[in-house]
Amino acid sequence: MYSYQEIISGIQYTVYFFSSFSGHIHPYTPINPIDVVEVNSCVRKTYYKAWYSMQDEGPRLDKLQKIWIMSEPSKKLDFSPVKGGNYYFEAVKTNGNWVYGEQFKVEDTLTNSHYYRCRVDKDNVVDQCDLVFTSVLWEHAYVYSPGGALVSTDSQVKPIPDRIE
Repeated sequence: MYSYQEIISGIQYTVYFFSSFSGHIHPYTPINPIDVVEVNSCVRKTYYKAWYSMQDEGPRLDKLQKIWIMSEPSKKLDFSPVKGGNYYFEAVKTNGNWVYGEQFKVEDTLTNSHYYRCRVDKDNVVDQCDLVFTSVLWEHAYVYSPGGALVSTDSQVKPIPDRIE
């Protein structure tokens, strides 16, 4: 299971990725952890991102987001891949258009809302390149009492974009 560390307002969080959650009351329980490669599989359309802080009683879920993945075919990038698989590049907006930036690691896709993903076949030929966009569909932020009881939930639902902007 892949995770990364993030500090927000002086609090250190460990951020994990999941394919689903359980429960109908807050706080929801993220289930089915996924790794960074599965997050970026070409068939996955959504995933869940969970921020945990460490408390005396153990890790506590402080924020849960549902992330939506949208992609559209892009012109193939002319580069020299070393082997088959997926390659990732920054997406840079220049004069209102998205263009390829520097190549980066698959882990960097988790903190970038726009990037390019190029699939390379077993013969090292670029098969397809897509511009990928991720957007938060909904978010629940949890506030707890000093004793650990849930006090409130701040929920936000975002509109679904109809195209990559």
